[in-house]
Amino acid sequence: MLLTGVITLAVFLLLGRALRPIGHILEGLADIESGHYRKRLPDFDLPEFSRISSSFNTMAENLDRSQKENHLLNEKMLNVQENERRYLARELHDEMGQSLSAMKVLAASSRAFESSEPVRENLNTISSICDDLFKVVRNMMQQLRPQVLDDLGLIPALEELEKKWQVQDGSIVSLHIDPSVTDVSLRNDIHLFRIVQESVTNGVKHSGASKISVNLSEITTDSGESIEVTIVDNGTGFDPDEVRDGTGLNSIRERATSLGAELYIQSRLGVGTIVKVVLPGVDSCETGANNIIAS
Repeated sequence: MLLTGVITLAVFLLLGRALRPIGHILEGLADIESGHYRKRLPDFDLPEFSRISSSFNTMAENLDRSQKENHLLNEKMLNVQENERRYLARELHDEMGQSLSAMKVLAASSRAFESSEPVRENLNTISSICDDLFKVVRNMMQQLRPQVLDDLGLIPALEELEKKWQVQDGSIVSLHIDPSVTDVSLRNDIHLFRIVQESVTNGVKHSGASKISVNLSEITTDSGESIEVTIVDNGTGFDPDEVRDGTGLNSIRERATSLGAELYIQSRLGVGTIVKVVLPGVDSCETGANNIIAS
């Protein structure tokens, strides 16, 4: 009996040691499935497992390289779009703005020398129309490219956006910024700005949210100090399986990828939506993953 027990234990230990690489391989495959392509397997003693490890690492390297190339292409595409937006905003300011100013000056100067009351009223109408068009142009410029973002940075741009939401949409939008991130400077801060803008717009326009909170804070992750941006609304929510690429989610996903950020979108019908973006540490270059789930 004792001998049988010893043999059984020895066989169990040997099998456990021999099959241990399977656990590492399964963990590696799980990482690949989650979109984390920087995982590498060690060399194993058994030749069969060693060949699997080599093939796995080659596959992971190829996927990692392809992911980074796609990330760069996506970033270039988004930057081209933003450059076009900046150009159009500048053209609106220079051409349309100056033309409207000239029209208003001409209307005012003509009115000063005009004695006919009907004509003076028409000139007043022209001036009023110019004022209305000025507002439209300013709003279009803000949508195309917020000037405050270029002049002062992300935080002031979000603060200005908060004021605009309160006035135009009537929703209670609250912006909370941790003091540790007031000096945050991102190479592509326009994309984070657009993520917040799109998320709040979705909450107001599509979900009918009356309360939306936007929070920026600094957290510690495996890649070091990271910035976490969370947008929470109390709207109607949605079924992630049915609108996976709708309501601006695709744009949010592309911009998060451009930032190399982790994106989490959690929603449920009748409850609301949570959008969370985690910007990696400065030293991390791994492209982020996207997760859209139902709560």
